[in-house]
Amino acid sequence: MMNSKVYYNSISKTYKAQSNERLSYLNAIDDHVIETMKNTSNLHYLDIGSGDGRRALKIANSLNTAELSLLDDSDGMLNLLDDKEVKIHETSYFDFNTNKKYDLITCLWNVIGHFPSKKHRLEFFRKAEKMLTKRGILIFDVNNRLNIAHYGSENVMKNLIAERSNTEDVGWFSIGDKNVGTKVYIHSPFDISEYLKNTSLHLLKTLYVNYETGKIEKTFFEGQLLYVIGKKDE
Repeated sequence: MMNSKVYYNSISKTYKAQSNERLSYLNAIDDHVIETMKNTSNLHYLDIGSGDGRRALKIANSLNTAELSLLDDSDGMLNLLDDKEVKIHETSYFDFNTNKKYDLITCLWNVIGHFPSKKHRLEFFRKAEKMLTKRGILIFDVNNRLNIAHYGSENVMKNLIAERSNTEDVGWFSIGDKNVGTKVYIHSPFDISEYLKNTSLHLLKTLYVNYETGKIEKTFFEGQLLYVIGKKDE
């Protein structure tokens, strides 16, 4: 199995076609980001795991954005970027060092699921906490292994049974094939509380987004997970 960087380099030429297959869902997520931030002016925006940058550029161009920064460790993906005026950081999130603060940080389409371990996922939130301004917002979406509407009741039942084992490998799945594939973590709706524990971050909103249509659903059995995170008042 490839690591995430090698995997995304290998699929960079087909990435646009793959993302177009989920366009209703991706557009719905983008629209919620824009709606959340529409009243924030002079926005400093960081997108983590930007890929080809198309979505972050669309979001930035729909808002009062002062500066857009894109971060991705896949040179194959970043080379697809059309707009060279944005700030590009070709590095892993965990190697990214900055004193800059951001009003908006996004991490979209299960990018967090490609981090190599739970330790890295916890570190993601601790680091994001330091990079957000006082008014800053973190928005991310992840695939949900209890999403019956997408994965089916039989698979979700297996996932629920596996949850009881509480082992480190619960939630890890393979995507792609034996020649071009990688491991990815598919989240549970119950992960978020542990991620935010012992941070100054707090959950502002949770939405369950249908993976086929982008429609907002009523329960986590019907959609992927979209989270809006803010900072607690000091």
